[in-house]
Amino acid sequence: MLHPQRLALTLISRRAASCLLRLPPAAAAATAAWGAGSSRSPARAFSGAAPSRAVTHPDPSPADDPVLAANLDGDRHIIQMYSQPQFFFVRGQGAYLYDTADREFLDMTAGIAVNALGHNDPDVVAAIKEQAPKLIHISQYYKNLHAGPLATKLVNLVPENEKFQKYGAKVFFGNSGSEANEGAIKFARKHAKHVAKRFGCEPEDKFGIVAFTDGFHGRTYGTLSASPNPIYQVPFTPLVPGYTYSAFNNVAALKDSITVTTAAVIIEPVQGEGGIIPATNEFMQAVRQRCDEVGAVLIVDEVQAGGGRTGKFFSHQHSGISPDIITFAKPLANGYPIGAIITSGEVASLLRPGDHGNTFGFNPLAASVANVVLDKLNKPEFLTHVADTGKYFKEQLDARVVDGKVVKFSRGLGLMLALKLAPEAKPARFVELARHRGVLVITSGDNTIRLVPPLIIGKKEVDFAVAAFAEVVAEMAKELKL
Repeated sequence: MLHPQRLALTLISRRAASCLLRLPPAAAAATAAWGAGSSRSPARAFSGAAPSRAVTHPDPSPADDPVLAANLDGDRHIIQMYSQPQFFFVRGQGAYLYDTADREFLDMTAGIAVNALGHNDPDVVAAIKEQAPKLIHISQYYKNLHAGPLATKLVNLVPENEKFQKYGAKVFFGNSGSEANEGAIKFARKHAKHVAKRFGCEPEDKFGIVAFTDGFHGRTYGTLSASPNPIYQVPFTPLVPGYTYSAFNNVAALKDSITVTTAAVIIEPVQGEGGIIPATNEFMQAVRQRCDEVGAVLIVDEVQAGGGRTGKFFSHQHSGISPDIITFAKPLANGYPIGAIITSGEVASLLRPGDHGNTFGFNPLAASVANVVLDKLNKPEFLTHVADTGKYFKEQLDARVVDGKVVKFSRGLGLMLALKLAPEAKPARFVELARHRGVLVITSGDNTIRLVPPLIIGKKEVDFAVAAFAEVVAEMAKELKL
């Protein structure tokens, strides 16, 4: 069993993120002036052909870009928690984003695995337009017409089995993945007090939370304590007591790590922030078995891997196990904030009014959008498309990008993929060079490039991205003299 103060982990690179801003009048005027007088020709309408060796999307400079200069003055008042390129995206369409110069970028980030249906999906836009003029927020003190149907759909996504459906599975809605995981941990600790004596433990002693090395579950104190990475944890110690860590994909370590004092085990079936590392089916099944033996709740974190991203709606379905709680968020409303805690009937039966709550969860706008998104993501033909496209993407990466020098190998499931870089190759440099060729990617742990595109991409987008990545690898090989 590994404890926080003794854990040594690979530092996870910071994630890049785009910032969508509404242009102020001054910047709008500057845009018009720049467009009329600029000698640059913005790159638009990619055909899917391989890009040229020349950099097509250089990062603009405030000195020669009045739009950028006009906006950066306000940007200085934002607390910068992410490393951002110095330009602004203003619109999106499908798998593409466009900046203030109307340059087109292929988005292989999907807002960190959020925009599963891409940008400006017509059904999502229609749902917002229909609901927003009627009712946006009323709090959880009152019912709305959209939350109930959404909860029913989510519960019905879980394959029928006695363990999960007994007593009637239920859903609690929040605003994010961190919030969903935080609530799940609270629910699990209440359940532990109820079952402790059945497993030879006093209720006050059964409160342990077991997480796994390289896992990531959020940035609130409870979820941060379950995310054993020094770069995230050390500045904010002391953390919440009761958390320990076990080695990911190590079946032999489970017996000593998960004991009768364990209230819950929380696991990502595919680790996202840790470097797109899938759990083996054997490991997932062993975790489930050990939780049953000691009366621990199994929380499966589907915040990033859920919603069809791996080719099945929930990534734990690849292993055939049944969780006690599923947490879900990122793609659920395609960018509108919402999170969900889907609990087994046994866990839900112990919860009472006042045990948990929030202000914005269950709001009718989020729920109405999520209903539309869920219907689209859960179509069998859509899931087949994701699986097929992901298989093609990985085959192309292995054939054209993995060179054994800069890129050692690829891994992942469906459209949740990663490129593992050599130790001397810097992920931030890969991100920069890809962006200069019109492709947006982000990093993750274990020195990797994270590929989590909109699930609507096809072979055309894959081919363009792979061609750009091949150029990036060639350039990095020259820089590193590999």
